[in-house]
Amino acid sequence: MSIKVSKVFWFLICVFCFFSYISLGIYGLLIVGIIGVLLSSYKNVFKIKKKVLYEILSAIVVLTSIIFSVDTQETILFGIVILAFSFITNSIMDKNIDYKRTIVKFMYLLSSIHVIAVILELIVPDIIMKINAVILTRESYSVVFYLFNQGKYSGIAPQTGTVAYFILVYLIISLFIFWEQKNIVSFCLNVVGFIALISTCKRAPLLVYILILFCCFAYYLITKNKGTNKIIINVLIGIVLIVMLIYAITAFGYLFIEGDIEGISSGRWQIYEFMINAFFKSPIIGNGFGYVQFVQGIAGHNIFLQLLCEYGLLAVVFFVWFFKNLHSAYVNMKSSEGKEFIINSISLCFQMFFLLYGLFGNPLYDYFELGIYMIFCSLTCKGRGV
Repeated sequence: MSIKVSKVFWFLICVFCFFSYISLGIYGLLIVGIIGVLLSSYKNVFKIKKKVLYEILSAIVVLTSIIFSVDTQETILFGIVILAFSFITNSIMDKNIDYKRTIVKFMYLLSSIHVIAVILELIVPDIIMKINAVILTRESYSVVFYLFNQGKYSGIAPQTGTVAYFILVYLIISLFIFWEQKNIVSFCLNVVGFIALISTCKRAPLLVYILILFCCFAYYLITKNKGTNKIIINVLIGIVLIVMLIYAITAFGYLFIEGDIEGISSGRWQIYEFMINAFFKSPIIGNGFGYVQFVQGIAGHNIFLQLLCEYGLLAVVFFVWFFKNLHSAYVNMKSSEGKEFIINSISLCFQMFFLLYGLFGNPLYDYFELGIYMIFCSLTCKGRGV
């Protein structure tokens, strides 16, 4: 099967990741896309890379938890999703840089639709609401309408958190378009995305994005001005560390302050405390997939605590998966240049966003968000001497 045809299947998978909420019918795109990618790359699909091994082990951890899971169907589905994306992303790790850039272009195009929708909602809300009435379920439309009346804009997505995730895809790619081109058009693309992100009123994604900007700017100064601007570099690094410290203290402030804290995670401290207590009750094998949702009626909004709560110490497999990918992207980024540097930087920054946002969101448990993350992880290219 030709490379052009396989790219079409990848486009279908990306469409699913960015628009899976429209209707159940769109799951057909994912199935067709996965089958197409597997068939077009059958020679490489089952040559499992070491990097993918931890993803497969994570899927096995999920599927074995079916023994004591409160939701057998969702447990199987979650495990299968991880396995499916493990195999299809495994197939593109050895693809050339132009192939990977094409997938990034797909992501940029689809995420830009969400950015445009939020901007249009600011300017001509009636048009966006009419579109939402057609593509969203009645329940989702009610949520969007309620958020709109509160001055929180979600465009054509069912939640502000969902669209903020998509906007971060757009912003991270736009950032490195500006890094590469350094012109007024690429700068304006970043400004438009930033306005859209602010319009969602989601604090955690905004804070994480600002941290990523500081890290990128500090790296730029270090690499482009070796031996100079040391004061500026130290100040920038200091600001990043201070903001991250405040971020962490705020996140886990419930350990030190009594009462219900309405902080950056919108009063979810009791859920965090519940997950910690549940982990200590069953620290080895956890409580099974879906336990937090079943007992609390809401997702954990912290993927690390939820993993520990539901899988116990077996969750270490997930943590190794996350941070091995992050380390790999960083090493490859440092030793690459040109197109490879841009792709590795995009992969690294998105992984940073995913993990930091995971402190307050559910990117691991929303399948489309997980799929986007796994695709970005697979895009890293080996640098010189790696």
